[in-house]
Amino acid sequence: MSREPAENLKSSSYSIHAGSGSAIEGLDKPGSVVVRLCLPLLNEGRLIIADNYYTGIALARYLKDRHTDLCGTLRKNKVNLPKDIIQKKLKRGDVVAKQMDSFVTVLKWHDKRDVLMISTCHGKEMTDVTSWRGQSKKPNMVMDYNDAKKGIDVADQLSCYHSPLRKSMTWYKKVAYDLIFQTAIVNTKVIFEEATGSSISVLDVQEAMIRHWLGDVVMKKQPARISTLPSTSSERHALTQIPRRDGKLVRRRCVICYANKKAEGNPLLAKQVNTECLKCKKTFCLKCFNEAH
Repeated sequence: MSREPAENLKSSSYSIHAGSGSAIEGLDKPGSVVVRLCLPLLNEGRLIIADNYYTGIALARYLKDRHTDLCGTLRKNKVNLPKDIIQKKLKRGDVVAKQMDSFVTVLKWHDKRDVLMISTCHGKEMTDVTSWRGQSKKPNMVMDYNDAKKGIDVADQLSCYHSPLRKSMTWYKKVAYDLIFQTAIVNTKVIFEEATGSSISVLDVQEAMIRHWLGDVVMKKQPARISTLPSTSSERHALTQIPRRDGKLVRRRCVICYANKKAEGNPLLAKQVNTECLKCKKTFCLKCFNEAH
């Protein structure tokens, strides 16, 4: 593994794991990834939150020298960790911590299981919290980590909805799809909701962006699902989603599919859809709608 001097660092906002690459002097590869991604943010007194794959004593020391703090979960097989903390047996609610180099704190707390943490800006202070189990104490280090990490978890959850990724795709196509149809979509949703104060689904954002890229031709053929349609759209035949009932999708049988299946003696096999014609107020699947209009 080659080593790269710190003065030759180049920042990156997106990193693709290729199985090889250089590491920064004094750091392993995961720690080097953190530094490269956060290079423009160093020397500003910021706090970096990372999970147990990236954290370590060496990374904490490096960032502290760059006036940046680190907080995150920690793997017990990382090098230079205090063995008395790693091997300590704890009961639920117990906590033990040790400070290294006067600024790196390694903490172990037992909740449902052992939680190992590292931080350069926390001690072993605890805060009273209330949960379904009642009153308990939780380390401030854990609370700050959870508060920062939950944004990433929510973004990952939102990006997996209606994902266009498929196992058969080439890897570089997956990268492009992730940026355009997942990361950008979630960012657009967040910005829209903060700017307007109204809620919008991930699917609505995807459809609005695709329709914008494809232009007016698609807009004339089929209106968007977003509720901000012009009032004149109800005066022409157009396929739209049936209004939800108590927040749940409403599904009905396509009228043409039902008639065809009824003639065959199997009306219950008719396709159920959640779309209807704005003008006819009848339920259609896409195929039958195009044939009827």
